[in-house]
Amino acid sequence: NMQAQKLAPDAVSYRTAMNACIEGGEANRALKIFDRMRENGLPWDVPTYNVVLKACAESHQPDMAWELFQQMQSAGLPAEVRTYTTLMNAWVEAGECHRAIQAVREMRAAGLQPDVYALTVGIKACGVCGMVTQALEFVEETLALRPRVSLDPITFNLAMQVCEEQG
Repeated sequence: NMQAQKLAPDAVSYRTAMNACIEGGEANRALKIFDRMRENGLPWDVPTYNVVLKACAESHQPDMAWELFQQMQSAGLPAEVRTYTTLMNAWVEAGECHRAIQAVREMRAAGLQPDVYALTVGIKACGVCGMVTQALEFVEETLALRPRVSLDPITFNLAMQVCEEQG
């Protein structure tokens, strides 16, 4: 027990605990751990924000994710592709596909190149909005990634589903 040994948990300890909660389907518990981290005055870094954004996405709290994302940017912390992808997931899970697709544009405007994961979430967002043409553009972009990436089964099936559902 860390408290019995008079050891204070650091940011890595908190992130590990939050990730365990998220993986165990307890995203709201992860957010409570984040609150405790804030109360203890530990500094937040990009990996911490990424985990908390994931907890927001998993607990269907996209507005909280957006607030934290803005807070991160205001603090001068550079968002990573993973950060944007997690924010996109929060929007898609909330059915706000246009905001997810806008996050791809913002990612590019920040000088970041979407990876296969971001593009897959973009395809999913297009499916929610019925945007077949944009979905196919994301598929083409995925195929053009360097080093060459083949569509994984998830991305391929998602793209096919979008095309089927939208005709």
